[in-house]
Amino acid sequence: MRTIRLRPHRALTGLALGAALATGLTSCMSLDVNDPNALGITTVFTNASNTEAALIGAFKAFTLTSRGTCPTLPLEVYANVQTTTSATYLEFSQEPRIGINNRDNLNCLSRYIFNQHYEAAAGAREAFIGIRDNKLVFGPQSAQFPRGRDTDSRKIFARFVIAVSQLQLALLHDKAYVTDTITPGFNAIVQDFTPWPEVLSNARAQLQAAIAEARRTADFTLPTLFINGRPTTRDELIRVMQSYLVRADVYSPRTPQQRAAVNWAAVLARLDSTVTRDFGLIADPAIAGTAST
Repeated sequence: MRTIRLRPHRALTGLALGAALATGLTSCMSLDVNDPNALGITTVFTNASNTEAALIGAFKAFTLTSRGTCPTLPLEVYANVQTTTSATYLEFSQEPRIGINNRDNLNCLSRYIFNQHYEAAAGAREAFIGIRDNKLVFGPQSAQFPRGRDTDSRKIFARFVIAVSQLQLALLHDKAYVTDTITPGFNAIVQDFTPWPEVLSNARAQLQAAIAEARRTADFTLPTLFINGRPTTRDELIRVMQSYLVRADVYSPRTPQQRAAVNWAAVLARLDSTVTRDFGLIADPAIAGTAST
């Protein structure tokens, strides 16, 4: 890199150089650059290992908001679950409640609950499309499983990650962008955000579709790497998805009137179909992205 030194008494030269640099910067910003890697679904998701890694990363992205202090701590302070002495989050304990500050430290309450769930859904969606369009095969092939023993389980897991990401967006925001297995990327189309009740309904429908597909699929077990330390069977994954349907019923009411309108008998009946053991990442300092604060 060349180093340019300006002498204080050469003011005119400095001005001329500054103008030239500004012009050059403007020109650079308008250049069309060809990406030599041509990254995309047709290049990145052409083999099973890349696609499986994307699925694992998508689920880790989804869990980040529940493993870190952002947005967990300010949300708990906001809801009077706990107190804090942190100057960063102290404003959330004020009475009467103040409006959410989108420019707080690290945008802790706004950025993470918005970005992470779209990141998770995008990774899972691209993996799903890669499996479908590139005809990827996972596991051994046989007469019973001509497309591979484990191919259907990877598609179901992708559907699961997209659906629960959509659910969390509905629970945490007033409006959100509806995403599923077929919508193009967030920046690929122009679409208005959808009110949260419609987003919630969409998430429920996606979860129910994933559950129905899993029930039609032969039994499988997801490797421990998918959900760190936890091999997950098909029936256990179905129970996890049933649990998220309960979450949709229990956590979505935002007023006493909405809470009173919940069919609590149906919620209690569904509990028998939900998880029977703890579900989630097992923290391991040796494995990046699994430790929790």
